[in-house]
Amino acid sequence: MTRVGLLTVGSRGDVEPFVALALALRRQGADVRLATHERFRGLAESYGVPFAALPGDPAAMMATEAGRRAIASGRNVARFLGAFRQLTAELAADSWDAALAALADREVLVFSTFAFQGHYLAQHLGIRGIAAHLQPLLPTAAFASPALPWPLPGRLLNRWSHHAAIAMFWRQARPGAVALAQHVPEMVVPRRAPFAEHLATHLALVAVSPRVVPRPPDWPPAVHLTGYWRLPLPPGFAPPADVAAFLADGPPPIYIGFGSLSQPDPAGLRELVEAALAQLGRRGIVHRGWSGIGGPSSSPQIHVLEDDIPHAWLFPRVAAVVHHGGAGTTAAALSAGVPSVVVPHFGDQWFWAERVRQLGAGVQIARRGLTASALSRASAQALAQRFPTALAKQLAADDGAAVAARLVLGG
Repeated sequence: MTRVGLLTVGSRGDVEPFVALALALRRQGADVRLATHERFRGLAESYGVPFAALPGDPAAMMATEAGRRAIASGRNVARFLGAFRQLTAELAADSWDAALAALADREVLVFSTFAFQGHYLAQHLGIRGIAAHLQPLLPTAAFASPALPWPLPGRLLNRWSHHAAIAMFWRQARPGAVALAQHVPEMVVPRRAPFAEHLATHLALVAVSPRVVPRPPDWPPAVHLTGYWRLPLPPGFAPPADVAAFLADGPPPIYIGFGSLSQPDPAGLRELVEAALAQLGRRGIVHRGWSGIGGPSSSPQIHVLEDDIPHAWLFPRVAAVVHHGGAGTTAAALSAGVPSVVVPHFGDQWFWAERVRQLGAGVQIARRGLTASALSRASAQALAQRFPTALAKQLAADDGAAVAARLVLGG
């Protein structure tokens, strides 16, 4: 029985796919342990996945000044990376001891993009390390780096953008690696990103469907586009009675939620959302999330979700999804067969917004200067589109986590 460690940091969208991978690995006979933030213990344990806690609370981090700067960075990559540097420098070093204690007995380590300390942890333990990405971040001429908020003209610039993005990422992440090296005497921190060469020869997993992003022909054979790693509903899941009653009491509502992103004016955003729904004449489900846009609503046409609820259950029951363009939320909306209104804030969210538009699965709207009228118009446009239902059926039938598990165990 292969002992596999999974290491990830970030929001729920960064953790859920690794829980799905853990389930797939266990079905294929592996002994699995997931290491991530304490706030996700309940999520892992609800699926019976062995869990080890890492320090740090991502919700608290996103509410800091650095977190708010990252969210407000928009298309300013330098501003986003500057905030990212502050967020990650301490986290990598602080989590080393906990990750080492949790995963020291593992034979294989699968680590996420932002858990870059996993690269060094695998080396330190003398075990196989496998990078796992929720975005297609590896260099290609087929499209520009998802880390950049705009497309580029031409294959040469596309490939350059990936190398530039990796270099910028490492420039900001390297101070965290330097801090980490104080805990690991044998660790050498290079000037260039250590995983750049690693990508060409070592197994790397990209948890994205080739139906959404076709596999670039110039990727090395070791890079596998597995399909999405989707969680099934928790064992014995039953929806909250108030949510089920609201859904049954009228036509499918529009879902509005921005996940882990805190907002500078949550009360103002909630008023904007309510006004947009009123102009559109539609019911709405507003997810409070980490953005804090919930709170009591005076309208019986709006239901506020205070807690998380599986997108796999909720999204097929709504008319459209207004979201920030996170990789996981985008995948859930596509798989559910409902149109998206994407309001990208920073990072790869612009990439997913553009993919949704190209697939004919929704529209994009600018966050800066967002108004109730603009949100209402964008929602009406998305609802009027002919959604590619064949795509949703194909995505629902895929099992990317099982594909990834076979690669992890087959080596």
